[in-house]
Amino acid sequence: ALAARVEAATGLRPAIDFALAVLERTLALPDGAAFTVFAAGRTAGWIAHALEQYADGKLIRPRARYVGSDAAA
Repeated sequence: ALAARVEAATGLRPAIDFALAVLERTLALPDGAAFTVFAAGRTAGWIAHALEQYADGKLIRPRARYVGSDAAA
């Protein structure tokens, strides 16, 4: 309900920061704890990617191609 009110007032849907702030307040966590929760989740994801790359024996590459100018030029 609160997220809908934020969207109605700003025209934007709340981002992850909103959910983390609600979590921090609801659980009466210390100030700044939401950033720690975010960092822990992000770190777990990076570690999972690293383990997957290690198991596959190759780097995970995005399907994109650089089309900018040559750095040597």
